[in-house]
Amino acid sequence: DELLLEEIATELPPASRSAGAATAALMPPSSPAEVAALELQIAEAGSRDDVVGLSLRIALLHCRAAGLCVVGRGMISGLRGAGDGLVDRIEGVMIPAASESLFARPLAGGKPFRGSLSQSPVDRRLLRALGRAEASEVVLLPIRIGDRVVNLLYADNGADSLPDTGVAALRALTVGMARAYERLIRER
Repeated sequence: DELLLEEIATELPPASRSAGAATAALMPPSSPAEVAALELQIAEAGSRDDVVGLSLRIALLHCRAAGLCVVGRGMISGLRGAGDGLVDRIEGVMIPAASESLFARPLAGGKPFRGSLSQSPVDRRLLRALGRAEASEVVLLPIRIGDRVVNLLYADNGADSLPDTGVAALRALTVGMARAYERLIRER
């Protein structure tokens, strides 16, 4: 199970995927019925990549930018982003999990982080590299399989704060993602 967990949580996205195709595929749903359909697709997804793409579409309903990072082998690596320029930038992110960064905070206790941007040089450089330096507040939500954080969902709303209802919806989304990962592991 450990090997399979590692494969699900850390397999890289296909190199042939273009940023234009990724952006087009990540349009937020336009109705509650479409959200429900996407949630069902997440629960039944056939691959980790499908779970990620569908989840980021739903996340864009609640924030301007969302991204998913993989946690493994002592590193936090950007996997895929959606909204406000994050699509082209997050894949270049790679920071040590033990660093003094706001991205590392949810790893220590496995608890979500919501707050204003840190003034640490690492965080300022990281958010500038992501094109998110203007964000007034960020949310980092761990996605856990068992006792292990395998992904982090990043979200911000630009210069505006994230609404409490949006943060709650994003938390629920991460629970659905974890369940989908667990199902994929069982099926393998």
